Amino acid sequence: MEHHAVLHTLQQLEKEGFEVTYLDVNNAGQIDINNLIKFLCTDTILVSIMYANNEIGTIFPIADIGREILKYRKQNNSIYPIFHTDACQAGGYLDLNVEKLHVDLLSLNGSKIYGPKGTGILFKKRGVEIKPIMYGGMQESGLRPGTENVAGIIGFATALDLAHKQQTKNNKNIFTLRNYFWKKIQGKLADVVLVGEELKMEKRLPNNLNVIFKA
Repeated sequence: MEHHAVLHTLQQLEKEGFEVTYLDVNNAGQIDINNLIKFLCTDTILVSIMYANNEIGTIFPIADIGREILKYRKQNNSIYPIFHTDACQAGGYLDLNVEKLHVDLLSLNGSKIYGPKGTGILFKKRGVEIKPIMYGGMQESGLRPGTENVAGIIGFATALDLAHKQQTKNNKNIFTLRNYFWKKIQGKLADVVLVGEELKMEKRLPNNLNVIFKA
């Protein structure tokens, strides 16, 4: 379910000696929050769960997961685990209010919302300490060297602003069109199977339809 940007990073951490727990998902690609809580321990330093899936559109209950992690921290008087979500597919479609989502880290991709290719955002909550993975300059608060791509930054910010302002209208239109398309497929073809969650706004990205055509 996780994008390779996260999955391959976790696999590399395993090679470096970190222990990684991979959660099971159901037939709709959804995790069980109780299962997640069961695996939390005092050695857990990071939880990373995507906001919405890029293949089958499943939306994960990030705010609910965030609340459970906050509760766990309080019970154990710890700043861990840090909670990250890959929200690249959610940009323009879902609420990105980091306070409501209770996330410590949130990553976004510019090209997913018609912004400049090669641009990205990492939201970092105040107080969360991370180390750079590249060296050679003190840009980006010492976390990423190199002269900032000002045009890309402005382009991404503008795309994000437009996507946010048009989100409700666009979601409704795309949702209606997607569901109409699905009904037409069902009416014209036999043995077609919907993959993922049911076609409800709160469960699945409005722009996603994934189907299997049986031979």
